[in-house]
Amino acid sequence: MRRGYYLVIGLAVLGIALWGGRYSLRGAIGQWLYHEAKHSVPARPIEEVLRLGQKSLRLHPVNYRLCEYAAEAAYNRSFEPGVTNAVELKAAARFWCDRGLALNYYSPYLRWLKSQFLWSEDPGAAIANWAAYTEWQFWDAYNHAQLCEMYARVGRFPEAESEFKWVKGSVYEADVKKTIESEKKTRSEAAPPDPSPAG
Repeated sequence: MRRGYYLVIGLAVLGIALWGGRYSLRGAIGQWLYHEAKHSVPARPIEEVLRLGQKSLRLHPVNYRLCEYAAEAAYNRSFEPGVTNAVELKAAARFWCDRGLALNYYSPYLRWLKSQFLWSEDPGAAIANWAAYTEWQFWDAYNHAQLCEMYARVGRFPEAESEFKWVKGSVYEADVKKTIESEKKTRSEAAPPDPSPAG
C-alpha cells in the first residue's frame, strides 16, 4: 500500500519535472530568438526580425517585451524613405501592438502606439485610450503633453487648456503651447465669415 503511494507521488513529481523542463527549454529558445531579432550585428532586415519574432512568440507567448520591440521596429520602418511595403509594416505593427497589450495593458509605448492607430479611425477613441493611460500614470508630464495636443488637434480647447496646467514647468510646455495656439489660429482662419451686417 505504502509502495503504491510512493509510486504515485514519484510519477507526479516526474511529470511536473518534465513539464517544467519543457517549459523552461521553450522559454530559453524563445528568449534566444528574441535576442537574435533585437541585438544581432549587423542588424537584421525588418522582415527577418518579424519572422524571428513569430517563432519566439510561438515558443514563449508571454514575452510582452518582444511585442514592444517588434511593434516599434515595424512602425518606425514604415516611415523610412524608400519603403514600398509601409501598409504591410503598419499592419504588422498593429498586430504586435494588440498582442503586447493583451499581455501588458499598461505598456507606455504600446498604449501610445494604439492611440496612433486609433487616431486615423476615431480620434475620440484615441483620446479616450490615452486619457485612461494618463489617469493611471498621472505624474508624467509627457502623458499630459500628448493628451493636451490631442485635444487641441480636434478643437477641444477647454479640455486642452485644463490639461495644460499639468504640462506647465516641464520641458514640453513651449511645444504644447505652440500646438494649441497653432490649432486655434488654423480653426479661426478656416471659420466662415460672420454673415451678420456690421453696425
